[in-house]
Amino acid sequence: MSSAKWTSDQNDAIVTRGGSLLVSAAAGSGKTAVLVQRVIERITDPQHPCDIDRLLVVTFTRAAAAEMRGRVAARLTELLSQNPHDSNLHRQKMLLGNAHICTVHSFCVDLVRENFHLLHIAPDFKLASDAQMVLLREQAAEQTIEHFYALEHSPFPDLADLLGARRNDAPLVRVMDRLYEFVRSHPFPEQWMQKKADDYRTSLPVCETKWGAAAFAYAQSAVEYCRGILKSCHASLGVDPVVDAAFSPSFCAMEDTLAQLAACLNKQRWDDCYHLLESAAFERQKPIKKGEGGPLKDRAGAVKKEISSILSRLQGIFSMSEQEFWEDLQALSPLVDSLMGAVSFYSDTLDSLKADRKLLDFGDLEHLALRVLVRPDADGYRQTQEAAELSFRFDEVLVDEYQDTNEAQDMIFRAVSQGESNLFMVGDVKQSIYRFRQAMPEIFLRRRDAFPPLKEGHFPARITLDRNFRSRKGVTDGVNFVFSQLMSRELGELDYTKEESLVCRATYPFDTDDVTEMAIISYDSAEDSRDQAEARWIASRIRRMVDEKVLISGPEGPRPASYRDFCILLRSKEARAPLYVEQLKLQGIPAHADVSGGFFETKEIAAILSLLRVIDNPLQDVPLLAALMSPIFGFTPDDLADIRLSDKRCPLYTALVQCGEDHPKCRRFLDIVASLRTLAATLPADQLLIRVYEQLSYPALVQAMPGGEIRRLNLNLLLDYARRFEQNGHRGLSDFIRFLDRLEESGSDLSPASALPPSADVVHILSIHGSKGLEFPVCIVAGCSVSFNRSDVSGAFLLHPELGVGCKRRMPDGRQFTTLPREAVALEIERGFLSEEMRVLYVAMTRAREKLILTMALEDPEASVSALASSLPETGPIPPFVLRRCKGYSDWLMLCALRHPDGQILRDLANRPGLSSVPAEGSLLVSLEEAPSISSPAEDESLPAAPDSEFTRLIHDRFGWKYPYEQLSHIPSKLAASELLAHRIRPEDVASSIPAFAEGRPLTAAQRGTVLHTFLQLSDWKNASLHPEEEVGRLVTSGHLSQKEADCIDLGKVKQFFESPLYRRIVHADRVHRELQFHVFLPPSYLDPDVSDSSDENVVLQGVADLVLEEKDGLVLVDYKTDHVWDPEILRQRYTMQLRRYAYAMEQVLDKPVKQLLLYSFSLGQTVEIFKQ
Repeated sequence: MSSAKWTSDQNDAIVTRGGSLLVSAAAGSGKTAVLVQRVIERITDPQHPCDIDRLLVVTFTRAAAAEMRGRVAARLTELLSQNPHDSNLHRQKMLLGNAHICTVHSFCVDLVRENFHLLHIAPDFKLASDAQMVLLREQAAEQTIEHFYALEHSPFPDLADLLGARRNDAPLVRVMDRLYEFVRSHPFPEQWMQKKADDYRTSLPVCETKWGAAAFAYAQSAVEYCRGILKSCHASLGVDPVVDAAFSPSFCAMEDTLAQLAACLNKQRWDDCYHLLESAAFERQKPIKKGEGGPLKDRAGAVKKEISSILSRLQGIFSMSEQEFWEDLQALSPLVDSLMGAVSFYSDTLDSLKADRKLLDFGDLEHLALRVLVRPDADGYRQTQEAAELSFRFDEVLVDEYQDTNEAQDMIFRAVSQGESNLFMVGDVKQSIYRFRQAMPEIFLRRRDAFPPLKEGHFPARITLDRNFRSRKGVTDGVNFVFSQLMSRELGELDYTKEESLVCRATYPFDTDDVTEMAIISYDSAEDSRDQAEARWIASRIRRMVDEKVLISGPEGPRPASYRDFCILLRSKEARAPLYVEQLKLQGIPAHADVSGGFFETKEIAAILSLLRVIDNPLQDVPLLAALMSPIFGFTPDDLADIRLSDKRCPLYTALVQCGEDHPKCRRFLDIVASLRTLAATLPADQLLIRVYEQLSYPALVQAMPGGEIRRLNLNLLLDYARRFEQNGHRGLSDFIRFLDRLEESGSDLSPASALPPSADVVHILSIHGSKGLEFPVCIVAGCSVSFNRSDVSGAFLLHPELGVGCKRRMPDGRQFTTLPREAVALEIERGFLSEEMRVLYVAMTRAREKLILTMALEDPEASVSALASSLPETGPIPPFVLRRCKGYSDWLMLCALRHPDGQILRDLANRPGLSSVPAEGSLLVSLEEAPSISSPAEDESLPAAPDSEFTRLIHDRFGWKYPYEQLSHIPSKLAASELLAHRIRPEDVASSIPAFAEGRPLTAAQRGTVLHTFLQLSDWKNASLHPEEEVGRLVTSGHLSQKEADCIDLGKVKQFFESPLYRRIVHADRVHRELQFHVFLPPSYLDPDVSDSSDENVVLQGVADLVLEEKDGLVLVDYKTDHVWDPEILRQRYTMQLRRYAYAMEQVLDKPVKQLLLYSFSLGQTVEIFKQ
């Protein structure tokens, strides 16, 4: 039924029937299209038709479910247009509204509502909001802690001491909550906790425990790596007798120790490893005179330092004997039992609190669904009768993004399938990046290893979709090379073999430079920050590509690149995205980043919350001070100083009251607060907030600020939060304030509003997680030199799905020691964390369609590259252990570049001529760059000046007086033409800082525009059209331009003007007026339509018209514009009024009609017509 051309693998995934299938779909392989087509083929199969409501299609986001439903609907509509009399198609279109195309939580909601009587829950339950859950968790934690502290002879106080809860219980609460959230990803949390607590009562030898196995595996990998780099380096010492004599003795001792350690590890002898590492010590090498040894000395020193560091890490892991290991387990077992019991009590208490309010959260939905579907037994689980009946309602269960499932969700899918025989699971384990949400890629990998490749009639089976229809070959070549070097079973959790590699099948109508780039940017930390330096370099790179009109493929064919084609991807954007936006805007590049959180820090919300706190309790000095100085009341520092000087000892509010009689501002503020406090005593929080907005006209005030629409939306959001707070059974301002305080304290910030038009021509700045599922023509993966966040492996208490709980041991004297369980759990968390980081990098690099650029800013690139090169063997793959010790993406990427045939620049930098490259398909452009200078703003830079809010307020206050002739009072009697654009006061018109040119900075954009106007006024156009540089020189010689001014004239733009159709029209005009001055009278209605012309008052308008052409049938008015814009419509909006007034003036001065109004934009290189009224 499909007209699409499917690959053979895609077709297999669409049409294969008979058993369960796992589809491993690479990035850009058309996964969603295949899934949609499989649904269509199932419901239109003429031999074995299936109604669409007998399919269960599960996705992980509402947006994905809506997209899936929409695609199916569109395909059915298309088929009906071709076969309008097909009754089955009409039936499927009718059933689509009842189709089970939904998120896993939506499916669970329906299942729980259908079986509420079996679950003994209220049928009218509601889903709790995040804000509600913060409060309920806090209450449950308080009750749990009170209960366990009250128990006699309980180890709970010792547990609290171990977790750092000696001053307050916050660390203990965080651990309980973390364990509670962690175990809910398992289908049977109580069983999991009991099993992991029982592990502390094991009688197995160390080497047979999971903790011992993890420690031995890590140590063996570490020792193998150390022996390899030591052997390679030692063999090279012979070329320099001085270095050989200095390092050989210590190298020989290291080789002996490592050989003995390898033998102990192979035999799994814990105590032998412990004693060997405890006594390991190496003599210092003999000193080498300065200037001797060269790069070989540096390499040998780096290798010795690396091995010493690794052995020190192993000493920490093997820091206890086997007997001490048993003692640690014996001491920790009661504490682990106590923790598990506390979490179980906490869970029950929280469930009870939610039940009282008829609330459920998403985790509850999954576990209630499991209670309906399965029962635990010795084999894991068994289906209930309800599950068996439900499974026969579905002919097939299709799961999208299967790599992001957890154990609980996977059990739901298995329970509603028919003995796991009708599952269709699709995903890409290389894009599993939600471990922080308890996603378990191990589930996908288990099935991938268990399912053989598809053979006719054999199930279960797997199908691999490796064709990439998104990216150019230069992008896929870059991705394939990097991950063939990085990803393995040891780190990355799968081998990046040919089966995993992307096969480029994207077709583009033209060839272009699609080579993956890796830019290593050096910067000076004394002058610059890493992020600023990198952001400036990226800004210059984007500007260059746009200025060079690099071609991008569009729906209608090739077109020049625009800013919206670029996306900057950051590992974490919350802290860095605003800086990138700032740096790009300083270069004249529009940029946008949606930063989640930060709601409480927005100026408009911080101001109104301060006022609400004052209304609740005016004796709080900090909120009172913030409210007074906010734009709502506009107190100045001088005002506050006067108030405080009136009485230095009393609270600020008392001093304010004392000044109220003589100070109008104080009196106004006190009157407002008093009236609002009266209302707060009776009104709910949302109604009070409405009255505050109305009384202060606050929404109108914030809407007049820059970004006013988003600020207004934020106020609406606050009102919505207050309304929901009241609907949940709370009441009053005091409770609402405490609720917001708890949200802030818990770090549960709210997201501010965002209002970016989809078609906005801006550079998008996204987090890598936020970019998943998206694609952009040019992707810049930035911030690669940022170090990995390894906080998950720090702390006294750690969790792992397989290894369970790992914690330190606290002695009676307060000292703490690490334990084998904690060290082993830390190792496995680190391995899983780095594997996920590798997948995050894969997601980032596969977002690019036409160009991929990887950037990293390093203070000393040579030292960084040399250190990495010293960890590489001369030949062979990059050892996984090397990758495990890397600090960030930049280390991984530079290691790959050192192995790439095009990475000679890095091999030379590291002085490793013997380091061999490996074969690679495609090129990699590796470059060493310098960060652009801070003191050199980009062309057309706009230097911002923040408005002085107090000065602006004073101006508005002064003009607030009602004058009898108010209609005319704002109309000046004499007006310069340029003032037509700004005859009203705006915040941005009020200067608050010294202009950039007064500080010796380069010319501003406005000054450069003035210089260009001067050139066009005074130059000989005939000569300038042929030799513009000569004409510029003539004006410098004559003193009309300074050399600094002449240097800023863009001769390219000047030439473009003289080659334009407008100039040819100028040449053929009857008469040309340049810089024509005028003084004319305007009726007031020209400036304000609300003013009547019946008055005998007039306004004198004076100005200079840039260019007026006299043609046979009228005048053509031309104005030059140097504004840096990307859309002609912006110029029309800015200057239409000005040119219409000019036209009125020209008709009076020259006594001829103006037939056409034109702007010539030097930025766009084109003429823009203004429509005359």
